[in-house]
Amino acid sequence: MIQPNDFIAQADKLITGSSEMDFRSAVSRAYYSLYHETFIHLNNTRKQELIGRISQELNKRKWRINWIRLNTLDPNYLKRLKLNWHEICKDILGNIDPLAGNDFNDFRDERNKADYDLNLTFNQTNSVATIKEIKKLIVRVPTL
Repeated sequence: MIQPNDFIAQADKLITGSSEMDFRSAVSRAYYSLYHETFIHLNNTRKQELIGRISQELNKRKWRINWIRLNTLDPNYLKRLKLNWHEICKDILGNIDPLAGNDFNDFRDERNKADYDLNLTFNQTNSVATIKEIKKLIVRVPTL
């Protein structure tokens, strides 16, 4: 089964490429390594906060909550909810460490630019710098 560090390993391979597509894909893979590392960490250490934040979203939508499935963070149930997991992780991370929450959000913005903004040019130097910063947050997340 794939793990968060597999995404960063792929980013490291892609960043040595020679095309803008490689650099864009490297930034995207690095973000997903951070995202998955963060979600796993929050699930392992801040499960009640995670459940609370999910229930807030469901209450905003006026959805009936299946507490048994929510309390176990049943993956099939969570998938059906179609929640914005980035926002949930960012909010909880930001409550723990505002700078980490801001960085997490900024790195998603970089991922979005890499995946969607074709008017921007991605070069190796800037992409390497972005990935280096993402790696710093990946290392920091488990300490929060």
